[in-house]
Amino acid sequence: MRLLRPLVSTNGPVVRWQSVSGQTYFLERGTDLGMQPRFIPLASDIVGQTNTTGYHDTNGAGTGPFFYRVGVAE
Repeated sequence: MRLLRPLVSTNGPVVRWQSVSGQTYFLERGTDLGMQPRFIPLASDIVGQTNTTGYHDTNGAGTGPFFYRVGVAE
């Protein structure tokens, strides 16, 4: 699994990653990797699409920085 370059829009980035159809994913976001917790939950139960899945982070608009982490839900 690998994150792809986000698509930038005026109302927040579209975070994209390589995915498997039917697999369920979660997405987390951080703004300061020196703080604890580094990441907070952003979205869960994202059903994977064939090849690539994306999530539009409408709360990610602004100066950032924003760091993302995607994982496979169990």
